[in-house]
Amino acid sequence: MIVSLPGAALTGIALFFLYRAGYRGFWIVTLAVLFGFFLASTGVAPSISAFLTGCAHVIGQICSALTR
Repeated sequence: MIVSLPGAALTGIALFFLYRAGYRGFWIVTLAVLFGFFLASTGVAPSISAFLTGCAHVIGQICSALTR
């Protein structure tokens, strides 16, 4: 199943607003799982993973520089 990036973005926005409104039960978990599947099917997951890995590397370098 291939979902477009706007579909995944709308699911993420809905997830954000439901979470902020106080919904913490079954529906928020279901929407979070759907968001993960939708995001994975768009093909941007490797780019997001590379970005987060780069951020973690930079933070690690900063922390090691501060502890010297």
